[in-house]
Amino acid sequence: MIFSNILLSALVIFFGIRLFLAIKEAKSNKPKIRLISKKTGQVLELDTLAVANFIDKEIQMDFTNTAKMIFASVAEAFAKGRLADIKNYLHDRALPVFQQAIKAREDLHQKVEFTLIGFKDVAIVQDTPTKKVVSFTTEQINLLKDEKNNVIEGDPLYVATVKENWTFVQKKENAWVVSAIEPKEAHFA
Repeated sequence: MIFSNILLSALVIFFGIRLFLAIKEAKSNKPKIRLISKKTGQVLELDTLAVANFIDKEIQMDFTNTAKMIFASVAEAFAKGRLADIKNYLHDRALPVFQQAIKAREDLHQKVEFTLIGFKDVAIVQDTPTKKVVSFTTEQINLLKDEKNNVIEGDPLYVATVKENWTFVQKKENAWVVSAIEPKEAHFA
């Protein structure tokens, strides 16, 4: 009986060690995949488990660049009152909000001058397959002028820091549109 317990213990230890060594060998012998980062151009060797994380980061970076382009296009066209230029970037729910704001400015014979200085921070704060919320912190110069070109609001020499969350929804395959803009913080002159 004692001999069988010793034999059983030895077998458990033997197979436990074999299993441990097999797992360790499998981990060290994972096939490597060579990828090139779009951001840095660096060649990376990743094991197959890390590839998914790498691809997710690259996709997020691509979306962030797309979101920045949409932000700049929408903000500049909105300031100029050129709704036709941005209709394709706006969800059906957002379009009337932009139309009303442009109409209100036209009724008051006001115009906006907008200069996007740059992006201080852009981060995806919510990410699902059909909805992404992007936090933008930008530096801008914003002026509201009357019909005689007098400045009503703003200062042409003051760079404002503006933080907003823009919600993007997928309208069609790979086509993202703005469905909402939520102001978070702004420091104007």
